[in-house]
Amino acid sequence: MTLQAEQIEKVFGQNGLSPVSLSLSEQQFICVTGESGCGKTTLLNILSGMLKPDCGSVRLDGRDIYRDLNETERARMRNSSIGYMTQGSSLLPELTVWQNIVCPQELYGRKTEEPQFWNWQNGLASPMWWIRTRRKYPAANTGGSCWQGCS
Repeated sequence: MTLQAEQIEKVFGQNGLSPVSLSLSEQQFICVTGESGCGKTTLLNILSGMLKPDCGSVRLDGRDIYRDLNETERARMRNSSIGYMTQGSSLLPELTVWQNIVCPQELYGRKTEEPQFWNWQNGLASPMWWIRTRRKYPAANTGGSCWQGCS
């Protein structure tokens, strides 16, 4: 899977996201940092198909997600191909941390089994975090523990 953005831009009055281009391939990890108000959330919302850019294009596996997909198709794409946690708490309190992680996959009929190992090699979670957190409900975990599992 590849995600490419070419000269995406979004303006909100006098603020916004200046033109940005990037290319990400499967298993690649990036960190978006910057001062408050610099456009980090805007960038992520555009890349995930939630906010149409004023200029530029976003392609997932070669398909322009704004030109080639309608809103329903973009929602399906987000649920099946993109993992993104918004600011604030997005976890469903009735589900365990593990259930929150796999919920989008199960909504699309994909069978998910609790893994014995949670991708330690890529640094997505540690074995101790997984042992302590996976079966707890969000309210029983610290905020940071929940975010570690769902980011």
